[in-house]
Amino acid sequence: MKVRCSVGLYPDPIEAEDCLKCSLDLVMPPCGYGYRLLATLFASENDRSNEIHVTDITGCLLKAYLDKRFPTPEFVHHKLVRWLGTAVHDGLLRTDEHFQAEVPVGNEFLMGRADTIYNNNDIEDVKTVRWYKPSNGIYGNHAHQVNIYRHLARKEGKLRIQYIDLSGPTRCSKCKVPVEMIDCVLQCPRCGYAPRDAHLGAMQVEVLVMDADEVEDFIRSRTEILRNALESGIPPEAEPDWLCYYCPHACEYSYNPQNSRGE
Repeated sequence: MKVRCSVGLYPDPIEAEDCLKCSLDLVMPPCGYGYRLLATLFASENDRSNEIHVTDITGCLLKAYLDKRFPTPEFVHHKLVRWLGTAVHDGLLRTDEHFQAEVPVGNEFLMGRADTIYNNNDIEDVKTVRWYKPSNGIYGNHAHQVNIYRHLARKEGKLRIQYIDLSGPTRCSKCKVPVEMIDCVLQCPRCGYAPRDAHLGAMQVEVLVMDADEVEDFIRSRTEILRNALESGIPPEAEPDWLCYYCPHACEYSYNPQNSRGE
C-alpha cells in the first residue's frame, strides 16, 4: 500500500513500510503521527478490490470503481477520520441479550454488515459525525444503506440511525461547558443560554422504510452497473455530490488539485 506524506518530506507516494520507518527514525516526526498510530491506521485497511459492498452501491459508482481498480495513495491524515469511525464501531458492545452486532448480510454479488439487529427485528446503523445538527436529519445516503441491510437481512422491524458526534455534546459558546437538560430545554448550566440545534453528543433518527420492490430494484441495478464496469474495464458515470470534496480520484467534478488516477 502506498501513501502520501502529509508534510511533504517525500514528494511522491511511498510505501506504508517506508512511512513507518520514517516515524521510527525521527521518533517525533513533523506530521505528528507516531509509529503506533501509523501502524494501527495501516493495519485497519482492508482490501475490497474483488468485493462489492453496500457502501459501494449507495455512493458514487465511479468512485467505487476507481477505488477498486485504480486505488489512489492518500495523505496519511486523510485516513484518520475513517479510522476514528472504525475505532468507535470496534469499541461498541458486540452483543448482549437484546441485540446482535455486525451481522453479515448479502447475496451472491453484494456484501454488507448490519451494525445492530435487535431482538424485535429493528435495525440500527451507527454513524460517526462531527458538529452534528439535529435539524439536518439524516445525512447523505445513510437511509439507503440501512434500508438495504433490512432487505438483505429479511427483517420486518423499524430502522434508525445512531449518530455519535466525535466533537461531543454541544457546548455553550461563552462558558465552554456542555449543555444540560434543564426544564426540558438543552441549555448552559452556568448562564442559561440555549444554543440552537443542541444535542448531548448522540442522536437517534428514525428512517422511513422504503418499498421492498424499490429497494430490490436499487440493489439489482446498482450492483449490475458496478459489476459490469469492473468486468469490462469501462468506468461508470460519475455521480457528483458533496463527497466530491473528499474524493481522492480525478474526474471532471474533482475539487482536489492533487488528485491523481495513479495509472
